[in-house]
Amino acid sequence: MKWQRLWSVIRTKHDVWTANFSWVSFDLTKALTKVGTPKHRSNKVGHAAGGPLSLKHTHDLIASGSNEELFSETKMTTLFYLLRRNIRFLSLIAITTALIITTKAQTPTPTPSPAPAQTTAAPPAANPLDVATMDSTIAALYDVISGPAGKRNWDRFRSLFAPGARLIANGVRPTGEVVSRVMTVEDYAQRNGPFFEKQGFFEREAARHTDSFGNMAHVFSTYESRHAKDDAKPFQRGINSIQLVNDGKRWWIVTVFWQGEDEKNPLPEKYLKGPTR
Repeated sequence: MKWQRLWSVIRTKHDVWTANFSWVSFDLTKALTKVGTPKHRSNKVGHAAGGPLSLKHTHDLIASGSNEELFSETKMTTLFYLLRRNIRFLSLIAITTALIITTKAQTPTPTPSPAPAQTTAAPPAANPLDVATMDSTIAALYDVISGPAGKRNWDRFRSLFAPGARLIANGVRPTGEVVSRVMTVEDYAQRNGPFFEKQGFFEREAARHTDSFGNMAHVFSTYESRHAKDDAKPFQRGINSIQLVNDGKRWWIVTVFWQGEDEKNPLPEKYLKGPTR
């Protein structure tokens, strides 16, 4: 609001300056158009040395017929008049500019708040037998989520995963859109805990293909899901793509990325006959 008021004052001054300039230009033009007409060619009348040229002096010079002197005097008078009439306007511009510079210099630059550090809780201590080998780690993963309706041992589940691990459900919607849901270990437990408490769920590994190098391993684990352990036919089959790492002491699950089969994507035969435990 302060700058709007200042700008309003500047605009007002600018309008006054424009009006003054137009008036002087009109008077000068009117005077010069009279130069050279016979009825104005009479005795020359002087004016005070160094003084401004008034309207009377202008008409006297016109009457004298001195075109050159009239033009020179009128030019100097116009410049003097404009400078005198607009000295306040020029001062106001200088003051406004100084205020803007000072205000900008005094306005503190907000310091961005540092992003909060994302901390991942350390997983609970694992049963050494669960994480001693790659086979035992994958077996523990299937075992901990399987069982009749009821609570699962989520601390055992958490102990299998490396800090920052992700579980990703991949699927295809009826519209054909492929979507992925990325979850932390806690996300998975919170989303699926209520379901497991109400519904029996048993998942077993049917086949496995493993690639490994150094301390890391990638397992394509074919799964079968049933509501009861003794169900003859699984209600769902698919692939668990599991990435693991061995830190020299134990195995950790880094990622579980899965997708179930459907009519358009049946499981290939090669993922049904691989080695299993």
